[in-house]
Amino acid sequence: MSTPAATPDAATSPAATPTDAPAGDPPVVLVVEDSPTQAAALGALLAGAGYAVLEAGSAESALARLDAAHD
Repeated sequence: MSTPAATPDAATSPAATPTDAPAGDPPVVLVVEDSPTQAAALGALLAGAGYAVLEAGSAESALARLDAAHD
């Protein structure tokens, strides 16, 4: 996966702000990426935009996280 370079105002643009979330807990995004460096970068970008970020290094670990969240 490749992500575009962020501009200085990208984290505050309307597209990067979770505006449809109910008041209280932020929306959660699960980042599935086998590169720890890319996962951390994308996680930081999303967290800066107001999302709660979960990371998984593989499809299997992502499915396990989803199963655990629904128990």
